[in-house]
Amino acid sequence: MKKILIGTSLVVVLIVGILALNFTSKENKSEKSNNGGENTLENFKVNLEGKKIITSNSITDKALSEDFANLVKHSDAVIKGKVKDVNFETFVGNAWTRITLHIDDVFKGEVKKDQDIDIYYLGGYVSLNDHIKFYQDSERFSNLNKNERSNTILREIIDGEEEFVDPNEELVLCIVKTSEASPLPKGSYERLYAAGMLKQKGNEYVQLYGEATTKYSVAKSKVNKIVNLEDK
Repeated sequence: MKKILIGTSLVVVLIVGILALNFTSKENKSEKSNNGGENTLENFKVNLEGKKIITSNSITDKALSEDFANLVKHSDAVIKGKVKDVNFETFVGNAWTRITLHIDDVFKGEVKKDQDIDIYYLGGYVSLNDHIKFYQDSERFSNLNKNERSNTILREIIDGEEEFVDPNEELVLCIVKTSEASPLPKGSYERLYAAGMLKQKGNEYVQLYGEATTKYSVAKSKVNKIVNLEDK
């Protein structure tokens, strides 16, 4: 189990260290795509064909309660929109997902409606060579020769979030501005924990992840009541 420590300044997500690693091998399955884009989700899946996939399950230490109302309070912005693109990128040896979201509603914050913004969060795919280059832990993969390492991809699952976001999904997101110490591009936004995201499920937006005893959900027809959560 890989445990990622997260620091916070108004709860800006930042990798501080790694305590442990434990990888489980998994067979790769072929995936097809018709879409373009150098690092898009679809093309990354195409590039996975013929690769060995190792799944890394990680948990993060968190400074905040994952109650959705609490995450709303500590967010710089809370928005709703539709995913236009999904990309996987690597920063300091870790896999990050970058989604491009078209905003159609703003419940909190200074971001504007009817624009596209990029939002980052931990998890996704990273080449084994990129991981080893940063963490200098090649001994963990001594059973793989040079060619096998070059042909291996890590699939990093953070906080049990096994389903990656797909294009055209509708989401509600609690986001924060990236800190100066973050490895991400300056001026970026980050999702505030996996628990700070609601996914559309039927006629509701539902909190699927996190340790909150009761997962938050709201009917699509009443989604504007999210603005009241900050007062609780």
